[in-house]
Amino acid sequence: ALENYQIWGGPGWVDSAGFDVDAKSTDSAGRDQLLLMLRALLADRFQLRFHHEKKELAGYDLVVGKGGPKFHALKPGADAGRGKRDHMRLKDPASLATYLTRLSSDQPVIDKTGLTGQFDIDLDISKIVQEATQGDQTGDPTATRERMFEATANAIQDELGLKLVPAKVPVEIFVIDHAEKATGN
Repeated sequence: ALENYQIWGGPGWVDSAGFDVDAKSTDSAGRDQLLLMLRALLADRFQLRFHHEKKELAGYDLVVGKGGPKFHALKPGADAGRGKRDHMRLKDPASLATYLTRLSSDQPVIDKTGLTGQFDIDLDISKIVQEATQGDQTGDPTATRERMFEATANAIQDELGLKLVPAKVPVEIFVIDHAEKATGN
């Protein structure tokens, strides 16, 4: 899946215009086949042309802090179970990095913990939300998102023994070379 920060270029309307695309496959196509058909549909209807390239972007490395991780590996066959209300449960640092990337919305987070296997990673979301919204009178969604990211970074350091280190991270970029507004059927 592409994140917003991975899409570059294209005409100005690409960021703001919305389109409903209703398409059906003729048989029981697999995921890879459906993606190829979607690519063909976008090329046909939007005259979409693009290329991929690697870029180094400002982001974060997720690393183990000085005291080591504060969570435990799952025993083979064990399940992390359900989280308590207002808690988020994850099974690996890579999933946490993906969550943090989506939370930041424009800066990738790369798992550099070196931890492998499955873990019982539990984050207290209610505590994070409380820290992020404490004293907020503005209601500005961008500022709230930034405070949520900062509060989550603090929580993963305090609760999980992991930390975010600013870094230049290599990212695969989807560059739009050409696109036109779609034509109707």
